[in-house]
Amino acid sequence: MKDNKRGAQGTVRDYPTKQGKRWAYVYDAGRKPDGTRRQISRKGFKSKTEAQNALTKQFAEILDNTAIKPDEVTFAEYFIRWIERQGALKIWASTTRQASRERAQYAIRMFGKLKLQQLTTERIETDLLWLHQRGGLNERPISAKTIHNIAQLVSQCLEEAVVREKIKKNPARGVRLPKMPRKKIVNMPTPEQFEDLLYRTEGTRYHAMIALAAQCGLRRAELLALQWTDIDFRIEKVMITKSLVVTREGGFEIKPTKSERDRMVRLAPGTIDALLRHRDLIERDKDLLGAGYRDNGLVFCTPEGDYYSPAQITNRITEFMAKAGFKSSIHKLRHFAGSFLVSRGMPLPAVAEILGHSDSTITQRYYTHTMPGDNEMAAVLWQNEFGKSEPPRKKPLTVMPPAYVTTDVTANRETAPKLLKVKG
Repeated sequence: MKDNKRGAQGTVRDYPTKQGKRWAYVYDAGRKPDGTRRQISRKGFKSKTEAQNALTKQFAEILDNTAIKPDEVTFAEYFIRWIERQGALKIWASTTRQASRERAQYAIRMFGKLKLQQLTTERIETDLLWLHQRGGLNERPISAKTIHNIAQLVSQCLEEAVVREKIKKNPARGVRLPKMPRKKIVNMPTPEQFEDLLYRTEGTRYHAMIALAAQCGLRRAELLALQWTDIDFRIEKVMITKSLVVTREGGFEIKPTKSERDRMVRLAPGTIDALLRHRDLIERDKDLLGAGYRDNGLVFCTPEGDYYSPAQITNRITEFMAKAGFKSSIHKLRHFAGSFLVSRGMPLPAVAEILGHSDSTITQRYYTHTMPGDNEMAAVLWQNEFGKSEPPRKKPLTVMPPAYVTTDVTANRETAPKLLKVKG
């Protein structure tokens, strides 16, 4: 070793390579559990000065309390503990916790064995790209949406690791993800088909649900959690504060709305009439069953007063939609509501408030597609505004008299008008 400069905590030294002499630094970072010294090193510097400067910078970070104490915990160990804490602290509903566990397995499979402090942006990005291309069953691609969900989960976990001073910075912040395809809404009913659906469900237990879903854009889970105390017929408004989910064990659980924001929506007279008729139907159920009726105060419930199974509602309303001439689902009525309001000129922030979006960018991304027939309406509006009057005609162009047009350029030098440029 030709040069060895030892400081209070670190050493700078040179070593031979095929490309010539290179420099490295090494410093003590405490003791391992077995009592031996833990040393951290970095090499590849082209000069002693460069290595010394890097070591000095490292020491400065330690003195500024920005360096993180070495930790042997793996990403998988920390990730699993973090997910369990989220559930124990009731930060997540049971369904969210279960979905997170399933997504976590992808990340654990790719880089779970790495120490938490070894995880880099490049490693996360490379592994997520591989998952996107062939990380599914039988090496099938995984959708961009799933990759975004996995990345978001990993980033949330690593953000907490930063707060707990396990790592200096979150390596998931700079990860580039596959582009999300623009969501295309298909199988949405036309206004005529929706009117037919209302007609066919008149007198059934599903008529008021369809009317409310289409007018206010309620999600299925919000409809099934709705109680009569949430509707104020005096001021003609409905308050949406909760949603119904089915747990993995098969039970029902009430949780906040998807955006965790309460909202109040004004009801149209026709929707109010449908709800009042539906309330009469519920009262008949109570009279019929007497003490056997289980009154949960639900607006939409089974004849016995119990919560509906979400799948049951989907299947039954899908059947009515098929009879009305279109193949769709109850969630498409939410799309119908958003698209209808935007199509008729309602501002995006107002539509976002009705649908319960956290901001209007979500509304713009998913609900600004045109309603069926909007293209035809655009043509009608244009015709009404501009198509009835004759467009103004321009003044006729000045045409050069034929006598001055000739292929004999020299013959026209003297007789050509001044406005005619003649090439000699």
